[in-house]
Amino acid sequence: MKTEALAFDLPQAVYAQVPPEARGLERDQVRLLVSSRRDGTHCHDSFLGLAKYLKPGDLLVVNNSRTIPASLPARIGRFPVRLHLSTDLNDGRWIVEVREASGAPWEEDLPFGTAIEVVGAPLQATVLEKYRDFARLWLVEVAGDPLAAAFQVGSPIRYPYVAGEWPLRFYQTLFAKVDGSAEMPSAGRPFTPRVLRFLRQKGVEIAEVTLHTGVSSHELVHPNVEEHATYPEWYSIPEKTVQAIRAAKEAGRRVIAVGT
Repeated sequence: MKTEALAFDLPQAVYAQVPPEARGLERDQVRLLVSSRRDGTHCHDSFLGLAKYLKPGDLLVVNNSRTIPASLPARIGRFPVRLHLSTDLNDGRWIVEVREASGAPWEEDLPFGTAIEVVGAPLQATVLEKYRDFARLWLVEVAGDPLAAAFQVGSPIRYPYVAGEWPLRFYQTLFAKVDGSAEMPSAGRPFTPRVLRFLRQKGVEIAEVTLHTGVSSHELVHPNVEEHATYPEWYSIPEKTVQAIRAAKEAGRRVIAVGT
């Protein structure tokens, strides 16, 4: 696919500037677009009606990762910045994003050895190199405990199109249990207890995995989407879920992954 095919203009009036709760809606009252693979037709509904489009015995695999306050106040020398934690490589290195304190993209180069000091917590990140060919991601070595620092001084990663500063609970899903996602696994956000109740009444089963999502603000820089690098994200699949997936497939039932 050509990268240019993904370019489009989105009118500011249709930006998701506030969570649905701020507009007097429940999470499950957001709109749902249902596309038929069989005949290519589309229909509109609310997420509350999800169970109508599933079958008894279908298995939904959901992500139980919990969003952390991954945006940390920091400085490079005397220059204030935001350090966005993205991915823990489990060897003392992290993939991070650096932004200006205003939230604008950081446009300057960060030479090897650049020190990024977190303000208010004992954490320092030392730049090793740009992460592959991502425009905004850097590979750093950390000294200190990034998760502890995040919960000490961090806030949710926010983007300029969102009006206001919403607390961390607005960035959590119903399934959130395991700390680790830099940004909310947003596909799970519309699920509510009553949606789960309707699914169970329909005979739909639920299984969980853990996938810690990284930042989502990177750009495509190659003419073909397939040429663009990807970055790792930590995951764990419990044996119970493996067994549930295997049983569903052996019985000819659908396994549906709720994406991040």
